[in-house]
Amino acid sequence: MQLNRGSEWRRWELHLHTPFTKKEDHYVGGTSDEKWDNFYDTIASYIGDGTDPIQSICAIAVTDYLSIDNYLKVCSDKRLPDSVKLVFPNVELRMKPIASKSPVNIHCLFDPSISGELESRFFANLKFEYDHNQYNATRPELIRLGRAFRGSQSMPEEEAFAIGLTQYVISPETLSDVFKNNPQLREKTIIVVSNNTTDGASGLRTHSEYFIGNGN
Repeated sequence: MQLNRGSEWRRWELHLHTPFTKKEDHYVGGTSDEKWDNFYDTIASYIGDGTDPIQSICAIAVTDYLSIDNYLKVCSDKRLPDSVKLVFPNVELRMKPIASKSPVNIHCLFDPSISGELESRFFANLKFEYDHNQYNATRPELIRLGRAFRGSQSMPEEEAFAIGLTQYVISPETLSDVFKNNPQLREKTIIVVSNNTTDGASGLRTHSEYFIGNGN
């Protein structure tokens, strides 16, 4: 059978933060439900019935810092338009060396088929050292890091988690080792580095330049 249709372009949105993203949540709404309703309604309004090839999006990467909680919620909610055929987790991290204003912004996009394994195969194997102690990137360890950084073991979990998350900056060697030691994980991951001058590869500078420039 001869097909008379050529290549077909499909639009992907690879960097989508949701309500309650772990940093800089700017979504509006008086309650949690209202925030999520506004989020889904905005997407549905933009995509419409999916017939406009410019606005129809077929794949979305739900992005968050050292977490796939919101990805799992989006998958569970099943409220995205029918034209969205694929949803996958995008874990955002901060990595040395320092760009012009902050550590480099790096993203790990994972095959959805391994989302249930990321806690043990990815987050638990990341490493960060603070005050001669080592921390992985699981939630309990980020809470422990936040409390250690503030010197308060009684700090509420959510506050400590937010602080630990902010402080967690990995080295290229750490990320390389995770995938070197787990080739199956590597095969199901795409790594993307920002090219922004403020937090990407274009703005790379030495640690000393960053700290001197910031008055430290």
